[in-house]
Amino acid sequence: MFIMGSSRQWMSPDGTLVIRNTVKKDAGVYGCLASNVAGTQSQTSALTYIESPQVTVLQSELLVGLGEMALMECTATGIPQPEFHWYKGDSELHASGLVDVDPERGAL
Repeated sequence: MFIMGSSRQWMSPDGTLVIRNTVKKDAGVYGCLASNVAGTQSQTSALTYIESPQVTVLQSELLVGLGEMALMECTATGIPQPEFHWYKGDSELHASGLVDVDPERGAL
């Protein structure tokens, strides 16, 4: 619900909508309607909520024997859904004969 003149939401004299300290529920489609004796026109604007990624590496340390398979996984939340990239040092790892990278699951 939008309350004009509230401490977080107000409309300036030039018609600009101001929302301070946005929260998730502020996301949605907003409409602006202007009218005078010559007519009425409206336009909409979408407010989309974004959230930076929060990453969790499931195993911070792995011990494997030579020749064994190592599986490293991480999870991430965020809006929009984050993409995963794995690095060894400064080099990004890509799928190859020895390395399998699943960018959707965050698995290496």
